[in-house]
Amino acid sequence: MGTDVHEVTELITPGPAQALAGLLGVPGPGEELPLLWHWVYLLDRPGSLHQLTRILTDCEANIVQTSHNRSYYGVNLGDTVIEITLETRGAAHIAAIADALSAAGYRHERVH
Repeated sequence: MGTDVHEVTELITPGPAQALAGLLGVPGPGEELPLLWHWVYLLDRPGSLHQLTRILTDCEANIVQTSHNRSYYGVNLGDTVIEITLETRGAAHIAAIADALSAAGYRHERVH
């Protein structure tokens, strides 16, 4: 039909756009996306971080920041913890990310 997404979003005024965002459970126009701070425990071996980021990609979570310091968290030899900040679309998205991590066998803790 020749109409792209950009053209369609310009036709929606802020009031209806906010209502639609509420129905979809996503932030409305101008709202910041909620951040999720998480600690994820991994085996300290090549490919572990790649496997984790694949799960986060599948969940459509945007990685904002990571921190990796094996000596700081007091984990066992051969293990590590990644502190990861994710941009999410709200409570349902956060729950889906946690479920995906648990289903993949990751031990994780929500920090914030």
